[in-house]
Amino acid sequence: MSFTTKILRPDATPLLTLIFGAFVFVRGVFLLRTEFEARRSWREVEGTVLGSEVFGTGIRANARSHNTRVTFRYTIADVAYVGTTAFLAPMELYDANQKTLEFGTGTRHRIWYQPGDPKEIRLDLEDRVALFRPFIGTILGLVILVTGVIAWRKTGAQGAANRPS
Repeated sequence: MSFTTKILRPDATPLLTLIFGAFVFVRGVFLLRTEFEARRSWREVEGTVLGSEVFGTGIRANARSHNTRVTFRYTIADVAYVGTTAFLAPMELYDANQKTLEFGTGTRHRIWYQPGDPKEIRLDLEDRVALFRPFIGTILGLVILVTGVIAWRKTGAQGAANRPS
């Protein structure tokens, strides 16, 4: 029996599901922790838009997805900074263009900066949907993980019942 046959045998599927679920769950927990930490520690400041642009982020559902990148100037403790951020969710070209109009040169918006690195900024800390995404990933990972555990236990029990004594 070859190595590939041993790894890809039918009763390995529950174990692979369990491992994948554990990976998705741990990643979701990490992203949630990171998001909560940012909401707790990042500071708010008002910034002036220096420019915004649409850029392509890839192919999604047979159509090109787009995003909007915005560059801000802002001041923290009498020190001027310039930072760039982008919206996290890919969007249609029309919506990305609308964002460039909303974040037109000279407009002022609330942004959040990381105290340890003031050049790192975000726009989405007041957005509840930004917290929803890692939460859904965590729940999805937990569901896959539990499904893998249940399937692994069932195949283990069936395998024990089918073994000759």
